[in-house]
Amino acid sequence: MLLDSYSHDFPDPMDLQLYNVCDRTFSVAGPKIRNTLSTSLRQTVSATAFKRQLKTYLFSCAFKLVLYIFMYFIVECAASLCFSAVQMPDI
Repeated sequence: MLLDSYSHDFPDPMDLQLYNVCDRTFSVAGPKIRNTLSTSLRQTVSATAFKRQLKTYLFSCAFKLVLYIFMYFIVECAASLCFSAVQMPDI
């Protein structure tokens, strides 16, 4: 029996790209993620400095994402207020 809230928007599992188990191991995923970091962060010599710079980098990424989402909602709210305040003239 299907629930009323059942959604057909889920992708078919057979359509999803299948990954090899080896692609998800740390020995493969770790270098892929490391290569996405900035060069200055990758070339850090000490572990303490690397941890500090990585933490700063991750916080700045999170802040940029939150700021982007916030600005998106501000623009959407402003647009909806502007369009709801405009009245069409009678013709």
